[in-house]
Amino acid sequence: MGHRTFCGFDGGPALAAGALKEEDRNIMSFLDAFALFVLAVLAIAAIVVIGALGALPGRVARSRQHPQADAIAVGGWLGLLFFGVLWPLVMIWAYTQPGRRPEEIHATRKDGDGGT
Repeated sequence: MGHRTFCGFDGGPALAAGALKEEDRNIMSFLDAFALFVLAVLAIAAIVVIGALGALPGRVARSRQHPQADAIAVGGWLGLLFFGVLWPLVMIWAYTQPGRRPEEIHATRKDGDGGT
């Protein structure tokens, strides 16, 4: 037992010192590079998705001309900062219209403004 093992796994005879041929080393280096490329693509995709989700409540609020759109935009980013716990509440807030009661909304729909 002259060589070290990692967690009791010695790598077997295929991974013993000098057992890999030159083509096997090239394949391993290609696979290492490919795995690094895939990891980088996934990291970039995760950053893009997180950015899109953080900006979504603010965009919705601005498109609906919400009077508190700036607060909703900040709330969207803070919601992601707290691991998404508050994010659904901010998204619902972005879809609300403050100052309008449900009776007023139903009255405008009956007049033909919203359609039933």
